[in-house]
Amino acid sequence: MGKDKAAKPKVTISAPPEVAPKAKNDGAKRPSPSPPRPKLAVPPPKIEKAKSERSNTPDLATKRSVPQRRRTNSLQAKEKPKVLVTNSPNQLSQTPYTELEPHAKIPWVSTFREGFGINALTGEFMAQSALQHFDMKESSKPGNSQISVERLQWTGVKDLQDGFEIEAGGTVNVLGPIGANAKFASVLSQTTSTSTILIQYKVEADFSVDWIPDSVKLKPGLDKLTDKEFRAEYGDYFIAGYQKAYSCRMIVVCKINEEAVTKSLEQEVVALVDRYFKGKIKFFDIEKQTESFSFLSVIVDADGCSTDASSVFSVPVADAPKTLKNVLKNPRGVPRVAFLYHYSRLGSCKLSRRVDVPKDLFEKVRAMRSLSAYVQASLLHPALHEFHWDRRTSTAVLKRFEDQQKFLLSTGKINKQTENIDTLHRDLTTKKNKADALILRYDFIRLVVKMDKNIVAHQPASVNGQHFYRWDCGKTGGSKKLAELKKGYNLISFGPYKAFELEWQSPVTDVSPAVPQWLGGSSPRATMTFTTRGSDFPPPPRPPTPPNGFFKSRSPAPEHDGPGDSDTFAFCLVDHQPVYVLGWSMSCYWPEGKAKPTIEVEDPSNHIFSDRLSISVDASRSTRWFCRVTFVVKSSYNFPDLLAST
Repeated sequence: MGKDKAAKPKVTISAPPEVAPKAKNDGAKRPSPSPPRPKLAVPPPKIEKAKSERSNTPDLATKRSVPQRRRTNSLQAKEKPKVLVTNSPNQLSQTPYTELEPHAKIPWVSTFREGFGINALTGEFMAQSALQHFDMKESSKPGNSQISVERLQWTGVKDLQDGFEIEAGGTVNVLGPIGANAKFASVLSQTTSTSTILIQYKVEADFSVDWIPDSVKLKPGLDKLTDKEFRAEYGDYFIAGYQKAYSCRMIVVCKINEEAVTKSLEQEVVALVDRYFKGKIKFFDIEKQTESFSFLSVIVDADGCSTDASSVFSVPVADAPKTLKNVLKNPRGVPRVAFLYHYSRLGSCKLSRRVDVPKDLFEKVRAMRSLSAYVQASLLHPALHEFHWDRRTSTAVLKRFEDQQKFLLSTGKINKQTENIDTLHRDLTTKKNKADALILRYDFIRLVVKMDKNIVAHQPASVNGQHFYRWDCGKTGGSKKLAELKKGYNLISFGPYKAFELEWQSPVTDVSPAVPQWLGGSSPRATMTFTTRGSDFPPPPRPPTPPNGFFKSRSPAPEHDGPGDSDTFAFCLVDHQPVYVLGWSMSCYWPEGKAKPTIEVEDPSNHIFSDRLSISVDASRSTRWFCRVTFVVKSSYNFPDLLAST
C-alpha cells in the first residue's frame, strides 16, 4: 500500500502545467481525502521536473495558441498580479483623462518662435526653450497660386474665418487670433444696400513647410524633471515648423440695376469679374456687356504680398488689374500655420502625453472658440446696430471667454470645470442664436423692401353663382402655419423667415337707402382698418352683433376687437406693441352680373411698413369683406438703414 500511495503523486505531477491550477483550486473547495497526505512532501522535486520539461520545449517549438502561451507565462510569474493590484488599475481607469495628440496644427501668432513650447491646457507660449541650440534655415518657396471668384454674403459670415482655422489642434487650447476677419466684416457692413453686392477675386498660395533640424535634442538634465515640473517650464508641445502663405483679395463693389439679384444675374457678374482680372476684357468694354449692373469700386486686401501685410485700401475699377499685378510681383509670405510636436517625440524626453482633463472638454473649448469668432464678426453686421442691449451683452460674454479661456482646461476640480465650460458655452450659443435671428430678420426686411408694393388685382373666380374677388399687396400667403397664438393670430413662415398673420371678416354690408352723408357719392363705401393699442389705453368697446347672413361669422376674440362706428369694420389688437405691416389681402363674394367691386387705399406705399392699415371697400352690395394682414413687431425689426428708403 505504501508503494501505491507513493505512485499516485507521480501521475498527478506529470500532468501538463495547465491542469495544475485546476487541481489546486478543486482541493481548496472540498475536503482532501486521506491518501493525498504524502503529496505535501513530493511537490518540490516534481515542480522542478515540470520546469525542466518546459525549458526543453520552448513556446516557439510547441506551436501552441496565443492563449495557451499566455496561461503558461502567468504560471511562471505568479507575482505579476500582486503588482497590478498595488497600482490600483480600477482607480486609475475612473480618472478622466486625455491622451494628447502627438502633433497638432494651429494658427501662427506673431509671438511664436521655432523650438519654443506651447502649453496644451492653457494655450500659452512658453518663454523658455527646452531644445539645444539649432540653426533654422528658410528654404521654402511659394507653390502654385489658386484663384477663386465668388460672391460675399453675410449669410456665410462664418466663412470670414481664415481657412486654416478649421484645422486647429484638437488637443490644444488655441489662444491665437480669433479668425473672424474684421476687415471683411466691416466692408460687408458698409455695403448692405439692397442694390449692392460684393464679388471677391482671390489669389493665394501656400509655401512649403520650414522645419527645425531633425537632429535637435533636449537640453541636458531636463529628462530628470517630473512631468509637472517640465510642463510648468516648457509646456507640452514644441514648435517644430511653420508654413507661410500669401493672399490678395480684390473685392468688387457692384451696383445692381434690377429689382432682384437672381442666380443667373449673380453668375453673370461673377463671370465678368473673372474675365476682367484675367485680362480677357477691357474696362471700357464692361459697360457694353450689360445694363443690369455696373462696377463702382474695388477694395484690396493684401496679406504677405509686396505691400504691407495688413493693408486694406480702395482703388478705381480701371486701376484694379494693374494693382493686382503689382501686389503679386514678389510675394514674401507670412507665417500662417504652426506645426507642433509633443516632446515625447524626442528620444530623450519621457514626458507623458496623458493629462487629467476629459477629452470632451477639449472639444467644447474648441467649439467655444469658433462661437466666439462668429459672435465677434456678427457684431459688425448692421442688423445689430440698433439693438444696443444685445450688443452690450454679447461683448460682455466675449470678454468673459477671453479672460477665462486659458484657465478652462486647468487640472483640478473636474465638476467645477465642466460647470464653468457649460455655462460659458451656453451663453456663447445664446448670443450666436440671437445674432442669427437678427440677421435673418434683417434679410427678411430687405426682401420686403425690394418687393413690388403695388396692389395686385386677381381675376375673379366663379363660386356657387357668385364671383370671388381678391386683391394682394406686399408679402402675403405664408407657406406654413407654425402656431396659433392666444392673441387671435397665427405665426407663419415664408421659408426661413417668420411673421404673424391676422385674418378677420366684416359684418354684412348694409345696403339700405340711408347712406351716411360723409361717404359721399352714389356708391356707399365702408372702411376696414387694422390698428394696435398699447396697455396704457382703455380697451375699446365691443362691436355690435353682426346679422346672420349667408356666410358664417368669424369675429375676432372680444379682447382684440375694437371698432369705432359699424361702418369702419375696425380691428384693434389691444395691449399690443406697435407693428410693421408687411402685406395684406382683401377679398369678397360679389353677385354675378353686377358692377365689379372696388377698393381704395390712400397711402403712397399702400401701408407697407406702416403701423396701421386702412382700406376703403365697396358697400353697394350685401356681402362680407375678408381681410388678412401680415405683420411683425416693430421693436424686433428696428432696421432704420433699410427703412429709410421706403
